[in-house]
Amino acid sequence: MTTTPGAPVSASPSPSPAEPTASSEPTASSATVLVIEDERAQQVVLQTALRARGHVVHVASTGTRGMELAAAVRPDVIVLDLGLPDADGVVLCRHLRTIAR
Repeated sequence: MTTTPGAPVSASPSPSPAEPTASSEPTASSATVLVIEDERAQQVVLQTALRARGHVVHVASTGTRGMELAAAVRPDVIVLDLGLPDADGVVLCRHLRTIAR
């Protein structure tokens, strides 16, 4: 097993984001989270961590798709990359806030 200095060591491998786990099932305290992130590695990290904590996670790779998903799924929380290739993150954040109201 290879580790990064200072990183926690896990005894078991993390499930891939596509693999359902018992802890990825929605619970009464789970949130619906929308991740808007264009970098695949960051998508995987966020999706894995959030699902492991029981949240329902939707992922968009572009600002345009993020707006569509936000309107469709009405997430409780949005994790937004401010440096998207197709949208200014600050402007997108303002638009997303109008959907929430």
